[in-house]
Amino acid sequence: MIEAVKFWNEPNNKSHWDLELDPEWSAFARMVIEASAAVRAENPSLVQVLGGMSPIDAAFMQRLARFGVLDGLDVVAEALVVADDLGCHRLGGSHERGSGDPGW
Repeated sequence: MIEAVKFWNEPNNKSHWDLELDPEWSAFARMVIEASAAVRAENPSLVQVLGGMSPIDAAFMQRLARFGVLDGLDVVAEALVVADDLGCHRLGGSHERGSGDPGW
């Protein structure tokens, strides 16, 4: 059973997106909006997640909000790597719409 769909991974990471082709993230925004609409048409109850940002960037989120990307999504994931004496650990999390989380 599919419980959620995630759009992109670390979308604001320069190794995952070509800023020369899309410096304002407008093509990325259109892609997510269109994909989100297609998923909703097939399964309106499927949870939709924006892939975790790396690095966490409030300006990036504000830009996506202005483009309307967040309007169709349910959750914004986060990607965090913590380095300590044991090495690097990938930690995940999410910010759900309506949770009161200021990150949404």
